[in-house]
Amino acid sequence: MEAVVPAGSLAEVRRLLNNGGSAELPSMSAIGYAQLSRHLAGELSLNEAKEEIVRATKAFVRRQNAWFRPSDKGIKWFEARTGVEREIDNEIRAFQKA
Repeated sequence: MEAVVPAGSLAEVRRLLNNGGSAELPSMSAIGYAQLSRHLAGELSLNEAKEEIVRATKAFVRRQNAWFRPSDKGIKWFEARTGVEREIDNEIRAFQKA
């Protein structure tokens, strides 16, 4: 479960909070930031925060899958693979010309 919290994430949240940021800010409600803020406030253990991050991520994916249907003809889907950036760039350029 270490991959749930990328290296430096906890330090970043700590730095933001120590530099006047607030856990109440909308920007701190992002997945990971909210849970790590609660951990730093003593509300969650690190493992509990990680478990909440996993749950929140899965819920986010479910919402995205419900919103962005593969059958939607208005969406151009790209497979995540090496070199796909050029294909995406070409699609953007073609769209801008249209």
